[in-house]
Order: sequence, then structure tokens, then C-alpha cells
Amino acid sequence: MATGKFVGSCDPTIEELFRIQIQLDKNNDCSIDILDTAEMEEFIPLRENPIDEGSCLVIGYNLCEANSPNKTVEKYLKRFEHKQVTVIIVGLKGDLRDNFENDNTNFDYIINLCKQKNICYVETSAKDNINIQFLFQFAVYNIWFDSFKD
Repeated sequence: MATGKFVGSCDPTIEELFRIQIQLDKNNDCSIDILDTAEMEEFIPLRENPIDEGSCLVIGYNLCEANSPNKTVEKYLKRFEHKQVTVIIVGLKGDLRDNFENDNTNFDYIINLCKQKNICYVETSAKDNINIQFLFQFAVYNIWFDSFKD
């Protein structure tokens, strides 16, 4: 269960499943299952099936790691390019970026990719609790609004 509290240190996991409950309006609520993966190549077969069934794909990458979008974002975009899912790209660990002017390694690349593919982009910091709740609400409302199109 996701608690909304930042844990300062933890052991990396192969994958961990979290569930969050969000109230949409007076009559409707929604639960979100979050599969947090370790992004280790040897464990990819273990997580192929669970994420294929979702209505929304949130692809997170480390803002401060030079090649992170190339190895993370592109791989999942290719895998889901023919599926009707809401995709949100998330820059993680915003609190570790010292100075945006000097430390925007992947920003232009990721913004251009999002524009080209019409994908939303959000930057977050779990440590400083920046945009965490917004990200979940944004994902749920996008799925909810998309359900009215059918």
C-alpha cells in the first residue's frame, strides 16, 4: 500500500506493486495499481504481462542520469505504440537536480519527444512531495475522461 511518505533508503527490488485509492467525485472513486520495476534487463521477462493490461502507462526516468530516457522511455513507448493507453512520461528525482540551467541533461530531448508523440510530461520529487498526488490524479482523470469517448 502506498502511504504518501518518502522512505529515505531502501533496497532495490525486482518489482513491487502498490495500490492507491483516489476519489473522483462524490459518487466515483478509483484504485490505481502501480508496478514499480527495478529496470534491470535480467528481470524484464518477469514483468511483461502485468503492465500490458493497464489503461495508463506512466514511464519514469531519472532526471539526473544522462542516458535514462533513451534506455527507459523509448523501450516502453515502442512496446505500447499500438495500444490505446494514456501515456505520461515522468522525470523522477527532481530534488536531486541542483540547477536547472546547468543540469537539464535530457530536458530538450524529452520535451521534443513528448511534443512529437503528443504525450504529457510531469516532473516529480518523492522526497519533497512535488507533483506526486497531481500525477496520480492526472492519470486517473485522463482515463476517466477517455472512457466518455466510447
